[in-house]
Amino acid sequence: LVLLTLSISCVHAEQEEEIEEETCSLDPSTASDCATDESSATTSTPYADILSSTNLGDLTRQVIPLTDETFDALTWTSQPSTWLIMFKTDACGLCKKAKPVLESLAVDDDIINHNDEQIKEADSADKNVVEDEEQSPKGPIYIATIDAGSWAGRDITKRFEVDGTPHIILIRNEGYGSVVKEESRSYYVYRGQRALYPLRRFVSGEFVSRKQFAMPPALAE
Repeated sequence: LVLLTLSISCVHAEQEEEIEEETCSLDPSTASDCATDESSATTSTPYADILSSTNLGDLTRQVIPLTDETFDALTWTSQPSTWLIMFKTDACGLCKKAKPVLESLAVDDDIINHNDEQIKEADSADKNVVEDEEQSPKGPIYIATIDAGSWAGRDITKRFEVDGTPHIILIRNEGYGSVVKEESRSYYVYRGQRALYPLRRFVSGEFVSRKQFAMPPALAE
């Protein structure tokens, strides 16, 4: 009876996480009851000095606003990293509901402990440590957003063919060492509930069981 109960609970949890939640269309001609008044919309704070940070570890424990200019520079680095990114718009009511979840995830104890360990290993002088190729997630976990409704995030939104928000993806950067040879990133699409527990499970390694996509190339200028 105990085993049966546990099995039912696991199946229920799996089914619950697979439910794809509603999104707000980016098509301005499409009426949507999830939009909010523009007067109540908040403008994303520009991260003008984001590239001046000499230590990416400084960007943990917060939700990072990425732009077309900072996206590749931060997600494609020599050291491995994992990025959970939500495409959002200021007028999207569903995005507003998801924002506190991302903020909680950024300061979640499990995420913080993982990041502290990863940053400590990266700073370690012991170069004889053999990395686990199957390790997931690799490197620190960063939580970020991209404003799909602004010019600052227009190109990245088109690059990933995002047509509705909130849209959440996970980028896995394998790192490229001392020389950039080829694209070292891939990504996964999150289709579960926008809640702390399922998102934590996804970013902490469950994403590897989902479909992996090749990184889309930058848009031609």
